[in-house]
Amino acid sequence: MTVVESIGPADPGFLEAARRHILRAWRYKPALEDGVAVPSSTVINLSFRLEDV
Repeated sequence: MTVVESIGPADPGFLEAARRHILRAWRYKPALEDGVAVPSSTVINLSFRLEDV
């Protein structure tokens, strides 16, 4: 993961906390083209309660 982006207004500290949480908890596999990892993007909608992070 290289970029975490907010679609709506969010405190920068909250976005950083969300990014850290996602990097600890989730595992990713790269997109492949002919067996070679290639850049890709996806949109994932997340909801957080303040006590979650």
